[in-house]
Amino acid sequence: MGGGRKNWLFFGNAGGGKTASILMTMTSSAHRHGLNEFEYLCDILSRLSDLGSESAIRDWLPDRWQPRKP
Repeated sequence: MGGGRKNWLFFGNAGGGKTASILMTMTSSAHRHGLNEFEYLCDILSRLSDLGSESAIRDWLPDRWQPRKP
């Protein structure tokens, strides 16, 4: 049995659990679409400050996402 004793199942508060579930959902979806999960998350998190409207988030979903061109 691992030494973690299932500590990874618990979060400091409800907000932490919600954040973790969102990030896990995003990375799982990216994985299912054959994307590099780390590259995907880094790219969309770096774009948050450029968000023009909430509807633009749809283009960041894993099935529509295109990496930012250098």
